[in-house]
Amino acid sequence: MDGSGFYYLHTNGELIYKRFRPDPSDFVRRIWEIEPSDRGNAWRILLEAAALGIRQDRLDELCRAWGITPVDLVEYFSRVGSKDSTKERFEGMKRIISSVWRYNPDELLDHISATPPGGRPDMSKYPWPNPR
Repeated sequence: MDGSGFYYLHTNGELIYKRFRPDPSDFVRRIWEIEPSDRGNAWRILLEAAALGIRQDRLDELCRAWGITPVDLVEYFSRVGSKDSTKERFEGMKRIISSVWRYNPDELLDHISATPPGGRPDMSKYPWPNPR
């Protein structure tokens, strides 16, 4: 992540970093404050931005830059669980799974949820297709 500051989603689908809080306007869909030491913060921003219409090339770029991977998704789930889930974030997660990683969201989520309570899914056994 770029450091302390803010990201905002422009109505054109661009997710833009600013050092200082941007002014709300008709062109701003949402503003997020960055907390670089909080990994969940990166996930929350990308999940919500994915649901709100971030441009695909920018979503791809930030997922690569921030290390947003299927294995990292499991780590995110293990830390936040259902306490931080919303319908919007779930829709964003499905978009990242299908459009960034090119996986079937239902298959990946079924694989993760089939893990016994308190366990961690064996990601080495998931039949990964070739990601882009």
